[in-house]
Amino acid sequence: MTGRHVGVVTRSDHECETKLMRIWCAPHQIDLVVKDVSHSLNDGLFYKTAHDFSVHLRRQQNLQLEMGSTCPKDTNRWVHLERMLSWMLKHRRQLLIWIDEKKPASASDDSWWLMTGGVRPLLELVNVTSVILQSPILILSQQTLEIENLVGHLVSTMNMELVGTDDAFDAMQALEFIVVDHSRVKIENVSPHLRNQGLWARNMFLVLDAANQMSILKEIAHFGLKLVQGISAIQAERNSNNEAALDFGIPMMPFQLVEMAPCDFIDSVLDPYRSQLAKFWPDKKIDFIE
Repeated sequence: MTGRHVGVVTRSDHECETKLMRIWCAPHQIDLVVKDVSHSLNDGLFYKTAHDFSVHLRRQQNLQLEMGSTCPKDTNRWVHLERMLSWMLKHRRQLLIWIDEKKPASASDDSWWLMTGGVRPLLELVNVTSVILQSPILILSQQTLEIENLVGHLVSTMNMELVGTDDAFDAMQALEFIVVDHSRVKIENVSPHLRNQGLWARNMFLVLDAANQMSILKEIAHFGLKLVQGISAIQAERNSNNEAALDFGIPMMPFQLVEMAPCDFIDSVLDPYRSQLAKFWPDKKIDFIE
């Protein structure tokens, strides 16, 4: 589909007589980002535990009847991971009692539950945006704005900061900060985020030793930073190699068009698509657009 030599888009581009704008679906890109960060959390053990636990729970018919609910299926749509984690947290009390009684091999420990509590709100924000981006009436510039808003929400939720690249930045790879690319989060700021998930999270966190507490906070911080970095890099417009295009799509929203000088509108909007417009509209109508 996306091969730059014989992919469907490339072959369509070769056959198309008019200018073609390559697009890679933003929700699909988000799905791949969620897949990447989920597999990286706790060296892959977090997702493996979540998947194995969900498969095991779906086989327990008596438990499902007792709860009156069934664990959502783990699908190849990675944004659906949030739904499964939300269900587990919602039924946390019953599941913990059941784990204590049955002691299944796939059972999750306290560290896993705390990581789930820390990453689920971030995935929920991503899931909401992913649904919005799939609206059939949304255009590219609106998609870009939604992605920017999502990044802003994630940054504020985790109290992240953008920093420059210098010696001081390199020195942050120490005990106080977790750093990914040009973003950092103070480890101690993750603790309030975790406590915001409820009394259960606070109490479960406090009984752990200092080493485990620090490990959990670092994993959640790293997850959030990688999520922000991945989503920040999402761009629908692609170049001839199917990589992110350096130039974005033409302005589409009314406020963008009215802010353009006539010469800029002619050079960057009208001229590149004039031959395409001429196939459908007479010169008089194109003049009217100008």
